[in-house]
Amino acid sequence: MEQQLAGQNLLNPSEVASYFLSKSEPGSPTEITPLKLQKLVYYAQAWHLALTDGEIVDCDFEAWIHGPVCRELYSEYRHHGFDVIPKPLFSDNTRVNGKSKQLLDKVWNLYGDKSPKHLEQLTHREKPWKEARKGKEPHERASNNISNDTMREYYRKLLQKVAK
Repeated sequence: MEQQLAGQNLLNPSEVASYFLSKSEPGSPTEITPLKLQKLVYYAQAWHLALTDGEIVDCDFEAWIHGPVCRELYSEYRHHGFDVIPKPLFSDNTRVNGKSKQLLDKVWNLYGDKSPKHLEQLTHREKPWKEARKGKEPHERASNNISNDTMREYYRKLLQKVAK
């Protein structure tokens, strides 16, 4: 069964990553490392699930030591290590449009200027990552999937708190 996002195919992790990287500015608070990129794409998925019930990106997130990780993105950007990823000279974001672009812009506005460590610590305090890490030591490797249902429920409750 093909998954859909408002009448179109889900975005792949590289498309979402490329969109965020196109907004980054190396040497500023918006610079992006692989750690930060993982968290931005994770939050795009989490908030989209909370707002629409559906996924925005075609990726399962795993509860790694440093927070949620999309394995496909990890493979693509791992060669950067902890270094800043250069802003792409050209970025084809033609499939990032309409409501998906609006959501990614909101995620960027909320998290784009946060440090990678801040975002890591934030995800570590939140139920979806903690639940997937249950029974694991803080520095124990794990690849347990973070449940989309838990993400949807948790971030929806955050929205309800803010709306009150």
